[in-house]
Amino acid sequence: MQDNKAEELGKIAFIVGTGGLAEQVISTAKINNLDFIVAGINGFSDKSIVNSHKHFWFYMGQVGDLIEKLKQNNIKSVVLAGAIKRPSLWALKLDNVGHKLLKEQFSKAKGDNSLLTLVIKTFEDNGFKVVSPQQIAPNILSDRKIYTKNNISEEYLEEIKEAVDIARKISVFDIGQSLVYQQNMVVAVEAVEGTSNMILRSKKLLKKHGRKGFLVKLKKLNQDVRVDLPTIGENTIKNLHKAGLAGVVIDAGNTIILNEEQTIKLANKHNIFVISI
Repeated sequence: MQDNKAEELGKIAFIVGTGGLAEQVISTAKINNLDFIVAGINGFSDKSIVNSHKHFWFYMGQVGDLIEKLKQNNIKSVVLAGAIKRPSLWALKLDNVGHKLLKEQFSKAKGDNSLLTLVIKTFEDNGFKVVSPQQIAPNILSDRKIYTKNNISEEYLEEIKEAVDIARKISVFDIGQSLVYQQNMVVAVEAVEGTSNMILRSKKLLKKHGRKGFLVKLKKLNQDVRVDLPTIGENTIKNLHKAGLAGVVIDAGNTIILNEEQTIKLANKHNIFVISI
């Protein structure tokens, strides 16, 4: 079975950002004897991860250089793994191909989903298959259950239903994956700052009395699961604790839990609930 998977994927290029996702997925690829190389983005990727494996580096914006290096290394499949901070256009070191792509396509992008669609199309137009991290490491996805030991009140469960309904409805606007909810009110909605900054921003907006607020982090409508799934980990739990939030609600089968055992252990330590619905 594993041999069939290796044959289907061919040689893989892991284009990595920061965080634990790339490390987990690459570790699984090694265990399963998959043929791969790691591609690091100068100024963005975690050097310790990239330099620990056979690798090459490229600059974001130098699309032609990246495509050429993928072809030189006989790559068949591409996996995007890890967080990449949205760059300033002025910081991009555009080559001719990158400049042409930006000029022709960037103005058509109206959110993260459409930007990622352009990225995928660029790879596919050059003959590469775009593969999700969870296809390499299926165990990183959340199950439908309550992960933590907390006793969650009926009041919280009712609020969770309301908050999830709101999160699903606003996802059509491709704003962000997350919101903070407290006592039947939306306290904060994720924008370009990302989930971590949104959590910390919500701290000064939360009510000091009554039920604590909580984070809802769900897959957006029409989100391409190959390159962009909601992800939580130990840093998420630490930020929830700093902000004084009670827990996090995630999307079953559509959320990556980094270092699951340690993440849930930390959540239990701080009495923070993790619910996958």
